[in-house]
Amino acid sequence: GAGPIAGTALAQHSLVERMDFTGGTATGVAIARAIAASGRVKPLCAELGGNAPVLVFEDARSVAEAVDGVAFAAFVASGQTCVSGKRVLVQRGVWDEFVKGLVSKAAALRLG
Repeated sequence: GAGPIAGTALAQHSLVERMDFTGGTATGVAIARAIAASGRVKPLCAELGGNAPVLVFEDARSVAEAVDGVAFAAFVASGQTCVSGKRVLVQRGVWDEFVKGLVSKAAALRLG
């Protein structure tokens, strides 16, 4: 259904125990209000204002490229930009390789 209708139904449904939302601030506020209007308290994780996670999937063209992209997103301008990579979600199949590469890249950064 339409976003506001479906979102309100999910936020107020008794079988939905938690809400996670990534999107605009106005929609996040609407979801919080819908939860409150239901008369129930449920956890809400809201990633608002453009801070969506960086996703790395097993079928990525290259884990090394993913490491480079994430490192750039996380460390450009010392992470002080509205589009910096603050969260990274990595699929299990490439987790070990990705973490090893990112740790190595971060350790090699020159401070100052």
